[in-house]
Amino acid sequence: YDESKGTSAIVSVQKAPHYDERVPTCWYTRFSGNHNWVRISRVLHCLRLLGLNGEAAGLLLCLETLHAEGVPCGASMAFWRKR
Repeated sequence: YDESKGTSAIVSVQKAPHYDERVPTCWYTRFSGNHNWVRISRVLHCLRLLGLNGEAAGLLLCLETLHAEGVPCGASMAFWRKR
């Protein structure tokens, strides 16, 4: 946190070591949407409400990377970018 500017540095958010084995359960569904995406929306919103903008930016950057790698969350990305 830079007190003189009132800003936070972007926090690094990375995949967990067991990410690949959890992908089918956490990221893919047979139906449209995924309830985990709703949770992510709430986390992003709460981080920003608490002024933890560096943490929110780090999480969003990680989500952008996952999306670029093929995680099917395109419909949610536009919403998360606004959160």
